[in-house]
Amino acid sequence: MARKARAWTAVDTEAVRHILRLRDADVRHLSLRAIGTATGISHGRIGDLFNFANGAPSLNEFVSLCLLFNRRPSQVMEEVMRTVESADGSELAALSSGSASDDDAVSERSPDSDEEVAKRALGRLMDLAAKHGDTEAEQEAYEELP
Repeated sequence: MARKARAWTAVDTEAVRHILRLRDADVRHLSLRAIGTATGISHGRIGDLFNFANGAPSLNEFVSLCLLFNRRPSQVMEEVMRTVESADGSELAALSSGSASDDDAVSERSPDSDEEVAKRALGRLMDLAAKHGDTEAEQEAYEELP
């Protein structure tokens, strides 16, 4: 668990507002518990997100909620960014004013497909879950057990 909640930005707030609009328009009228079961996010955390409480949404939470409501996360983010830019572009200007390294140069790279982004995100999650350490020594110790 994080020691300090992630601060909410205008983009975070608008993203959750957009997801709330998707939920309101959804014919299934899903409860927080049903959303939690479908996404793997606890219903308490979903309640926090929908009340703009505690930490800002993670990328996994955002993607899961978008997919639940049958929307591509990239499409939702485009709509969110247009809304935020039209309301107040100062936060976006602050985000983009930092010096970009070669790895961060978005304008020089071609946009990635949703599948490529999902594969990279899954790879990062798998890396976090992977066992790191001296697995060879552990295997040898296991084989020596009676």
